[in-house]
Amino acid sequence: KAGTGLPNHTAPGPISVLVLDGRVAFTAKGEQCDLGAHELVTLPARIPHEVMALEDSAILVTIADPITHTNPAGLESERAVEAEQSSQGG
Repeated sequence: KAGTGLPNHTAPGPISVLVLDGRVAFTAKGEQCDLGAHELVTLPARIPHEVMALEDSAILVTIADPITHTNPAGLESERAVEAEQSSQGG
């Protein structure tokens, strides 16, 4: 419904948000991105973000399993995100 959304929050794993219908504002890292039908945005784990419907909309949110210590490549990626967040005071 227009004017409703999800306030600032984080997800435990990487996410994707696909707009199926309508238009939404997706905000992360201080930048707002307006998305229309069939547009997609992705975000690494634990990055604060929010979504607001600019008009009546339907979205598909996918949250991947959090990265674990059993995935060496994933662990490096997670460490890079943590380092970036630490350097930005978050």
